[in-house]
Amino acid sequence: MNLYWCGGWADLMNHCGIHTEFYPQPVQKYTNHCLLLKTRYIPCVEELFSLVPTTPVFVEMADCVLVYVKMTSDMTENLIEMMYDMKDAGIIEDVNYAVVFNEHRS
Repeated sequence: MNLYWCGGWADLMNHCGIHTEFYPQPVQKYTNHCLLLKTRYIPCVEELFSLVPTTPVFVEMADCVLVYVKMTSDMTENLIEMMYDMKDAGIIEDVNYAVVFNEHRS
């Protein structure tokens, strides 16, 4: 494997991390949700999603945060209701939502 494009293996190891996810139930019971939330309250939104009993991933981009989280079907109903409540309360200005139906799992 040629890693010279990024400055070599040592450079890659200095700039990357290992992300280990947690799921209380078998991972096959979860659906992947991607939410792009426009908000002035990014730390609050991240803290709220950190309460989900799986491992969410956050990517901050200007006045938005991309939330990648896995949820069961029961949790999804609460997620949809929570998005409406957050929008009504002015916590989020806009939300774009996608569900990933097929994910590579080894």
